[in-house]
Amino acid sequence: MTSNSLNTFGSVLTFAINLEDTARTFYESLSKKDEHPFSNEILKELTEGNRKRRELLERTRRESIVEMILERISGLDRTEYLVDISHPPNKVEANDLEVAIELERRIGKFYSDSANKTKFLPEVSRTLERIARNSGEREARLRSL
Repeated sequence: MTSNSLNTFGSVLTFAINLEDTARTFYESLSKKDEHPFSNEILKELTEGNRKRRELLERTRRESIVEMILERISGLDRTEYLVDISHPPNKVEANDLEVAIELERRIGKFYSDSANKTKFLPEVSRTLERIARNSGEREARLRSL
């Protein structure tokens, strides 16, 4: 087991919340650039979506605290789901759209994989699967730009 392993329900949800914060920050930073390949409307929708998903994850964690303590999870490695979104602030990057697409793809994969690993908690698994589908929709929307 490595330090990159997400081996408890709590670590999975904490990682998920951090992913939502990372994505929200990324989309907010794009909206502050002078020029970007996205419209501000889309960026605001993505940012708001990340905020709502974070709230849902926090509520899920609170409601599932007992199960969270008891259950172990294996086979999730956080490095599979991370995307390098660091680039100079206020500088438009030609690949901002590609980064956003990859971010949504990996976030969707994380939620889908996590949903499969948490089948022992049906409500949680359904919530994670719903977020995975939402990431797929967001990815498709970005690809259409």
